[in-house]
Amino acid sequence: MAFSIQELYRVKRELGYNLLTAGADVYVGVTALFDTVIQTYIDAEVATTSATVVTTSSSPSPAALTLTLATGFAVGQRCVIDVDSRQEVATLSDLSGSVATFLLSLAHSGTYSVVVEGPITMARACLNKIDAAREGIGTSFGYGALKKADEIEFYDTRGKFFGSVGEQLDFWRSELASILGVPNAWELKTSPGGCQTLSVY
Repeated sequence: MAFSIQELYRVKRELGYNLLTAGADVYVGVTALFDTVIQTYIDAEVATTSATVVTTSSSPSPAALTLTLATGFAVGQRCVIDVDSRQEVATLSDLSGSVATFLLSLAHSGTYSVVVEGPITMARACLNKIDAAREGIGTSFGYGALKKADEIEFYDTRGKFFGSVGEQLDFWRSELASILGVPNAWELKTSPGGCQTLSVY
């Protein structure tokens, strides 16, 4: 399944690009890189759904999922099962008709997605990690900041929670940029020489 418009906005924001669309009168720096190239040409993954109920297991256990459509699935593929807090990645160990066997630990119910891992699911995983890092940063404000008021002394954030979460945020942004094959504009803006202009050819 392709990126939604909302996901594309999130990707742009996290990589430091403006949120203007390709049709904007003033489109500074990036000419349709996301809207025209990434949205259109990123490889679509093989995706289907399953309604097989899976219960929680203390260790990964075989689960035979009946897929709505098994076309494009093959033994040995890594697949992303379900979404959000129920999401897990597992290798397809057996496929018989439309029944696919995975080693799963989490509970799954209702109709949920089963997707062969690819660039879109990898990028979505990075966005989830970025969200978790942002949440960590949001809850750590006020910790590890100003140490003394009279002489103005700051805590060293290296190795502390706030600094570590900030490094995680930078790491996952770089991973997202790497998956999509675009520069991380936050790194370009903070590197010597300032900013760069990107264009589609």
